[in-house]
Amino acid sequence: MTLLPKSNFTANLLALNRTRVYGFKKWLIKAGMAYGDQGKWWGGKTARLADHEGLDFAAYFDREGKERQLGSGIVVPPLYRGRLIGLRDDFLGRTVIVAHDIITNHLEQILHGFYAHLIPATDLKTGETVSETAGLGTIAPGSKSCPSHLHISTVWITPGYPLEQFNWSGFTERDGFQPCDPLDFL
Repeated sequence: MTLLPKSNFTANLLALNRTRVYGFKKWLIKAGMAYGDQGKWWGGKTARLADHEGLDFAAYFDREGKERQLGSGIVVPPLYRGRLIGLRDDFLGRTVIVAHDIITNHLEQILHGFYAHLIPATDLKTGETVSETAGLGTIAPGSKSCPSHLHISTVWITPGYPLEQFNWSGFTERDGFQPCDPLDFL
């Protein structure tokens, strides 16, 4: 299998948010935020209905070791350059789906990024190419039950898979749709 290139996601997010993300040192990934986790990291921290299908970014450590929150309004870039496939509603905002056509696996499946809980940029148009240094949108405000955060899911998808039928309730592995850990790309 080919070694996949690491994304410049963190550097690009920091560049897009110079005045909003202070002294970044590393991401804070609490129990419940990682791919496959079974518990929630917010509210009552109860069990999830299904294993977590992605990675949540809500906080980071600064250079002094202090925990800082991302909060709403942070501009979010994609992991890699790609083509905008579509937008879907989610429980805090909208999900932006990008096909990262330059990244394929040994089965010739294409890596797709699902960037959830955003207020999409107004100039996004389905089918257009998005740069890895451009903003897809901003993190949406949270709710009473869940704080604002960015959720990223990564999925290997077979060309021709009917993504127009995608919805979050059906986010499970099946023929042509194989979720994977976003940390593999960071």
